[in-house]
Amino acid sequence: MPENTIQQKCWTENYTSIIICWESRDMHQTYQDADGFGAHICKPDIFLTMTCNPSWSEIVAELLPGQQPHDRPDLLTRVFHARLEELKKDVLERNVLGKVVAYVYVIEFQKRGLPHVHMLLILDQSDKLATPDDYDKIVRAEIPDQQQEPELHKRILKHMIHNPCGVQNPRSPCMKQGSCKKGFLSHSLIVQSKEMTHIPSTVGVKMLHLDMHSIKCVKYLYKYIHKGSDRVSMEVHKGDEIAQFVDARWICAPEAMWKFYKFPMTRMNPSVDRLQVHLPNMHQVRFEGNQPIESILADPRNSKTMLTEFFKMNSVDPEARNYLYREFPEKYRWINSTREWRRRKTMQRVIGRLYSTRE
Repeated sequence: MPENTIQQKCWTENYTSIIICWESRDMHQTYQDADGFGAHICKPDIFLTMTCNPSWSEIVAELLPGQQPHDRPDLLTRVFHARLEELKKDVLERNVLGKVVAYVYVIEFQKRGLPHVHMLLILDQSDKLATPDDYDKIVRAEIPDQQQEPELHKRILKHMIHNPCGVQNPRSPCMKQGSCKKGFLSHSLIVQSKEMTHIPSTVGVKMLHLDMHSIKCVKYLYKYIHKGSDRVSMEVHKGDEIAQFVDARWICAPEAMWKFYKFPMTRMNPSVDRLQVHLPNMHQVRFEGNQPIESILADPRNSKTMLTEFFKMNSVDPEARNYLYREFPEKYRWINSTREWRRRKTMQRVIGRLYSTRE
């Protein structure tokens, strides 16, 4: 095999492995960052989900004759992103659910292509949901009164009610092989109790499909929202050769468009600084593949890490001795260009997290 072919093959294999590892490792690290909220702040109060609605007026108005929403993944993506930004303003700035002191959200895509967001909210102590009356102020599980709230009543009947199916309506989207695939009865209107839960201040104005749940299994929720992309295992047979197993990702068109537009897949606040932990002279060093080893070892910055400079700051700055390593980012910030810690000049809130270690 020619040398250039071998190099190209090796580069392709390395590049592919980096992409696959990056996805799983990144989601795992982000999960650990979010899980650190519990130790520094408290557990989440609200688990909020918003799903893209292909019937949104902004989507329908831009479709050409004969087009369906799934024919325009670019349109679905941009409209959902705009709706998400508006939801963030309602929840994080206008405080429609209470004052939010910390949050994390992740964007996911269903196999049919519709994007949705999972958001975990931590409320201020004064706005904690402690009694049934507190929950009733922000969320409902009933059909609004038509006389008092006609617009909200219209939205709920349109988007959150399971219409008659079965013999009365055999062409209903839920019908499969002569029966309702959702398991509902065929007579009258049936309310879906899970999807009936809605937030009046947002559903009534923006036609959003929102689910809100109370929080009990904290660690499970952090893992759930950081589970990563859909994946599929394929078994390829070719003649009598040994079967090859490929770990493949499922990427739909809206997800591809989301990444083309460089929209963020996840956000959290406050931010988290990941603190290095290592034995003396056993830290990781990043360098270019064409750099000679002599120049790498001669660069003094490669001997500096967050941990070594933390000890250095303790020796020269008496104020630094008042904080543990995990507390250090709250008062000092890491300057990556010069590889040193400096005191914070602003009140930006940052949480420190140590990398997990094994014996």
